[in-house]
Amino acid sequence: MDHIKDSMHRATNRSAFRVVRPLTHKPLQHWEEGQGDGDWEVGEDEADALVEETAVGSERDDDRADQPFVLAKPRGQVPPPMPVCPLCRGAGYLRQDVPYGHPDFGKPLECGCHEKMRKEEEQQRLKKQSQLDGLPRFADATFDGFDATVPGVKQAYQSAYKFAMRPKGWLVLVGPNGCGKTHLAVAVAKERQDLGDTMMIQTVPDLLDHLRSGFSSSTYERLFDQLRTVDFLVLDDLGAQADSLWAQEKLFQLLNYRYNSMLPTLITANHLRMDERVASRLSDRGLVTMVMMDQAKDYRPNNAPI
Repeated sequence: MDHIKDSMHRATNRSAFRVVRPLTHKPLQHWEEGQGDGDWEVGEDEADALVEETAVGSERDDDRADQPFVLAKPRGQVPPPMPVCPLCRGAGYLRQDVPYGHPDFGKPLECGCHEKMRKEEEQQRLKKQSQLDGLPRFADATFDGFDATVPGVKQAYQSAYKFAMRPKGWLVLVGPNGCGKTHLAVAVAKERQDLGDTMMIQTVPDLLDHLRSGFSSSTYERLFDQLRTVDFLVLDDLGAQADSLWAQEKLFQLLNYRYNSMLPTLITANHLRMDERVASRLSDRGLVTMVMMDQAKDYRPNNAPI
């Protein structure tokens, strides 16, 4: 601190001066918690920055010159650095251990830490576009909140739970209004999201309206590509849409892509009257598990008042 005292001594020998706050530079370079009362090690240039000459002197300035400098400690501790992945050392990619001439030689392999971060960011974007899981009606749509003792829903509950734990192929729930199809679909989607999958939930009539409104823009291409490639897709109320040729074509393109790619998909429907190409793929028992809930009743008229 001797160089600070020298700077102040030079300043007090001048005819006029005033003390100002330090500039927005960073004087906290060598301070560590527990060192005295918070004295900082400051260079000579930084000490000179604490004093500014003025053209007009005053008694108040002279009085202020006799006051010691008080350098306050920072309000909070400096946050610790983010942990670095021990595998990729923060690079996000790994070099594959393959011999020269191998097709993958020299190709970067995405590290698990980078993949997890990328999926989390992507899911935040997809969540804004999903239509059901954010609605108050489905805020508590979980397996624990589903009454599996109601007649006609036990098989659907068991199939949905099994699909949530191991989403292999497609699951199709077919039944009347109000039997709990959408509740189970949202519960499955939430489980998959918690387990790290990117997920989208779309009500088919609303989805087609959204696609139609952005058909001539980049919004359409981006949304349609997300629907085709997302890890887990829920299509609610398939068959409730207006049955136009355009709607049939878009749904076929979407479902055919996921069918050929064997991507996990959950579909709810009131009936199976739909485009023959789509109906044919839904009848593939090698990929699709279909649960008919035709014995279930509409639970809504028996709901207790909120």
